[in-house]
Amino acid sequence: MKLKIVALSLVLAAPAFAADRPGYVAPTPQGATQAPAPTGTSTMPNNDASNHIPPGHSMTPPGHSATPPINATAGSGGTAAVNGTSASTLGVAATSGSNSAMGVGASAAGGTNNHTGAAVHGNNVLNGQARAMANDHGTFSHSHTHCQAKPNQDPTCRTKTMSHVPGSRPTMSTTTSP
Repeated sequence: MKLKIVALSLVLAAPAFAADRPGYVAPTPQGATQAPAPTGTSTMPNNDASNHIPPGHSMTPPGHSATPPINATAGSGGTAAVNGTSASTLGVAATSGSNSAMGVGASAAGGTNNHTGAAVHGNNVLNGQARAMANDHGTFSHSHTHCQAKPNQDPTCRTKTMSHVPGSRPTMSTTTSP
């Protein structure tokens, strides 16, 4: 509503600035007559408020940003699995202007010793982590997802996974969003 009022006041103030525009023809008051316009010009005033903004001025109300708010989402997830063990994590984050939302989750299965954990912390800046590990006598699968959401910024999510069998090199991967 404030933006409409500000735009309206700029339109009403337009004649003071409009006379500086080349080819501008001022509107004729009611009941008055106007000489014919030269060929190639229009007698219709341009009521587009963006054409009446003087250099160095803005239609943005005080205390507001001229750039639109960031509305973005990010998500990442992964699974590590080897010899019957499996560990999965997932994270999603979203921002809409000064608001943020996030969700994370984890699962582990197939090992004799399984651990999972997931948490989101923060009020304005959200940080979320999910961890999962399945271990079976030295053979293990591990997954870790970390997400961060800051107001008016693109959220980020990263997932790292690793699986290992004793006597061989571990298999690792990383995915990042965006």
